[in-house]
Amino acid sequence: MKKFCAALTVCLFAVGASYAADEVKSGLAVGEGPVPAFNVRDITGPSKGKTLCYRCQYGSRPVVTVFTRELNDNVKDLVAKIDAKVGANKDKKMAAFVVVMTEDPDAVEPKIEALAKDAKITSTPLTIVEGQVGPPNYKLSKD
Repeated sequence: MKKFCAALTVCLFAVGASYAADEVKSGLAVGEGPVPAFNVRDITGPSKGKTLCYRCQYGSRPVVTVFTRELNDNVKDLVAKIDAKVGANKDKKMAAFVVVMTEDPDAVEPKIEALAKDAKITSTPLTIVEGQVGPPNYKLSKD
């Protein structure tokens, strides 16, 4: 039994090490800064229809930025939770925005609007940036 447990532990460690080696690294490292500016097209926020830099607009406020290539239930749930926190912490100047990275912004725009309506997103602008890799200075993985 002890040999079996030892073998199982070694197998689990090897699987874990293998998984860690395949881990995708994406985005800026903790403490890496300053956070670069970039423009997005606002789809649902207060600047709907305009191109602007939310990162610039929010300045040094605490900000959550979500980058995504998909609009699925996981994204909808995450954004809804973030939106609730942002709405509850307006007095602390908390802010957030979502950046959908896409090669076809016009096709994705109605899907973004539907997600915002369905999830009742009111405090978090949903935006688009053209391309699958997002802002180049953010070092987002294509994977």
